[in-house]
Amino acid sequence: MTLSCPVCDNCTGIEAKKETRELSVRGEPFTVEVEYYRCPQCGEEFVLPSQNDPLDAAYRAYRERHKLLQPEEIRAFRHKYGLTQSELANLLGLGGATLSRYETGRLQDETHDTLLRLAMKPESLRELVADSMALGQEKRNTILASIEASESGASRMEHYLTFGMGTQEPDEFSGYRRFDRDRLLNAILLFCSEGMIKTKLNKLLFYADFKHFKDYTVSITGTRYARIPFGPAPDNYDLYYPVLIRQNTLALEEVRYPSFHGTDDVSGEKFTSLRSADLNVFLESEVETLLRVKRFFKDHSAGQISEYSHEEEGYVRTPTGGLISYDYARDLKLG
Repeated sequence: MTLSCPVCDNCTGIEAKKETRELSVRGEPFTVEVEYYRCPQCGEEFVLPSQNDPLDAAYRAYRERHKLLQPEEIRAFRHKYGLTQSELANLLGLGGATLSRYETGRLQDETHDTLLRLAMKPESLRELVADSMALGQEKRNTILASIEASESGASRMEHYLTFGMGTQEPDEFSGYRRFDRDRLLNAILLFCSEGMIKTKLNKLLFYADFKHFKDYTVSITGTRYARIPFGPAPDNYDLYYPVLIRQNTLALEEVRYPSFHGTDDVSGEKFTSLRSADLNVFLESEVETLLRVKRFFKDHSAGQISEYSHEEEGYVRTPTGGLISYDYARDLKLG
């Protein structure tokens, strides 16, 4: 990857720097690691979008010290029960904008954190939902059923996706972005708006993330992709879709479609979105990339896109079952 100075456009001798700095959060000092680049020609110091925000790191350390919820934990709780930000805010007596800020990294008020933790207890949430006048009867019934499922131990997959994957550090296998379930969910909803074979969906997600990394040095969703026989696919993708189906986000249909070599039909799974994608969770460049990938492969069958992906350098050079490094995005065939 060739770096250039944003001030003088110099591309020679750009130095990578790393140092520790002390930041103050609510009067408490925190030491965080800062990564940046320095231009030897004009002296400008700059960071890339893929680099960690030191203030975010300080906020995370503060939350950990004071046992406050991290943003991904709040999002995970909300998604687990299919609640929108507005619906959860109404249940707790908070403003929708307040909850949105907490989910995107702003440091929360400790009183609000206590409210959220209380709501995460099934018995408390059940009482809040049962007494709510803001939720329709159908939505209340759906959430109450989800609470029952959670208490019976049916939430293992949700817990892994949101708490397990959400705490993995960004690296070359995540496109230098922390896994973001909101972005992955809405990318899936966008691609499945008119129905999508699972095999093809896995490839569309791969191409969207790797194409955005190629152009902007950071992935869209922070998803890790593995090399499997039918081409690149989200790592542990078999955990994603059952969660979304159970949450009434995707509809599942068993269909027949041409096999990998097109010689005969095979049985497979087709997903259709049950609600519209929220494109507001994405940056403009991310929406453009998602739509471009969707348009480019519009007429490709599942077998054709699989064959296309088998020629990608990252797929060829990664052992079966291994994670595909985003460093291979530079060689992506999709220009």
